[in-house]
Amino acid sequence: MNEQAPGLTVGLVVRDTARDRLGEVVDLGERRVRLRPVDGGREWEADPGRVVVLGRHGSLRVELALVNQRSRAAADVRSRGGEAVWGRAASPWRP
Repeated sequence: MNEQAPGLTVGLVVRDTARDRLGEVVDLGERRVRLRPVDGGREWEADPGRVVVLGRHGSLRVELALVNQRSRAAADVRSRGGEAVWGRAASPWRP
């Protein structure tokens, strides 16, 4: 049986080390953690033993990056008079 990361709760932003992705915890099980990508996309299941809780500082950093990304996109849309298109390629924390 896999051990869950200490402090793992629904709503936290975590890193799935197996996939090297950030996600928000949406469901916890004994042998799985269901994650939602912080920048949108399909949910996935992760091994609780391979999930790292980012902590308050890390979570705030991710949330701030999302707010900044959306702000830049909105400013770009206003300057071009078009619609925003949210995509994974624009994510500021992906390698």
